Amino acid sequence: MSEMPFDKVVLSCDENPIFMPFIPLVAKAWKKFFPEVKVELAFVTENSKDSRYENMIDVLQNFHSNLNVTFFPTVDGVHPNNLGKVSRLILASEQGESVCLIHDVDSLPLQREYMLKLTQQRRKNTMLCVHVPEIYGSSGKFPMAPTTAEGNVFKEFINPNNLSYVDLISSWKDMKVYDGKEAINNTPDIQYDDRYFSDESLLRVLLNRHGIEKRLEMTTNVTRHVDDITYDWRGCTNIPDRGNWGAWREEDLFAGKCLEANLKRPLWLYEEDIRPIVEYIEGFDDE
Repeated sequence: MSEMPFDKVVLSCDENPIFMPFIPLVAKAWKKFFPEVKVELAFVTENSKDSRYENMIDVLQNFHSNLNVTFFPTVDGVHPNNLGKVSRLILASEQGESVCLIHDVDSLPLQREYMLKLTQQRRKNTMLCVHVPEIYGSSGKFPMAPTTAEGNVFKEFINPNNLSYVDLISSWKDMKVYDGKEAINNTPDIQYDDRYFSDESLLRVLLNRHGIEKRLEMTTNVTRHVDDITYDWRGCTNIPDRGNWGAWREEDLFAGKCLEANLKRPLWLYEEDIRPIVEYIEGFDDE
């Protein structure tokens, strides 16, 4: 592993208009705070030859020259939104020895120190699992971001049998182990169905199928708090978060005291609310 605790940031998205508009801003934020890190974007679409997406790649590379887009096709019987979640795991599993940090396409870093200190805790050849017991308790689930590991480690958990993309997705259909949310052919709609698909639930199954002892051996388990930095998950005073957006102060943002942002969505509805974040990111543009 290089001196940096991760080599690549892996994001994913489908054609969902709720998430797609965030890609340029998120790519620019990663470039600003981690210019040496490559961004890999898994993009799920029915038609990768669509000229709109060829143009999208050109536009994105203007924001982040070290950005690569990998297209993933849709799969019968699986909602594209669900594929838009798991394709980042699959893409990470294909990165070999490169250390990959999984993150969300509607979240972005607001400084460098916190993410470095957090990911530096990971033991080599293990998966960094960042737990939030205040939210998830002892369920064995944790937020997908910023799960970090070598590509080979992801592969051992995600696709140990080297299945094709379609066969791998199919193997996750109708999966019911813990909470029933593991099945990738569930609805993506969290509002109207309590059996919606959760990539966090799926990852829990994939981690546990080797047995708890193997899981503990192959994972580094930490919480959001690191050294003298407190991640204010509930109060959101140093994390602009869509669930409690008014709790942080702009002066703290521009002073570099905020850690990361979980953006309000959709972008077009909350442009004014997000504007300080945009100005902060663009204000750090060296070009």
